[in-house]
Amino acid sequence: MAKEADILKRYFVGANLQFPDDPARAGVVVPLRTLRRNRYVLWIPLGGFPFEPPEMYVVEPKPIRDCRGKKLADLGSCWAMHLLAPDAHGHPQICHHSKDGWTPNITLCKVVLKGHIWLEAYELHKAKGKDIDHYLPHMEKQASSASSSFLGGIAGLLRGIA
Repeated sequence: MAKEADILKRYFVGANLQFPDDPARAGVVVPLRTLRRNRYVLWIPLGGFPFEPPEMYVVEPKPIRDCRGKKLADLGSCWAMHLLAPDAHGHPQICHHSKDGWTPNITLCKVVLKGHIWLEAYELHKAKGKDIDHYLPHMEKQASSASSSFLGGIAGLLRGIA
């Protein structure tokens, strides 16, 4: 886990592994800034990682709202917004990998990168009013197509920015 944390710190300034010696509480806090210069903080608890996809929550700003002013946490699990059930504190959970497509060799760096891409799509949602899945297609269930779906998501974001 220390090596994963070192890689995160290299690519994401301010990333911090918390409670590394306590598997029940271990997690990563990652502050991010989008292209529009807005600041967000992600919390990634590491309970089942690397054998299960870790949960990923937007913890700042709180509350985070959709383009109509509704709290994202109030949407619950929402396919169109790439959200899973929020945590007990009302933080929305970003869907970043399916359990079927997850393998233990997927790094935290890739998870955080997907969180950052979700945040960019969220900002397009706020600016243009379209659901996040307009910019980020859902991943295919086959692991072999996961890379092409990931790249398709980036292409969708670039189309939205243009």
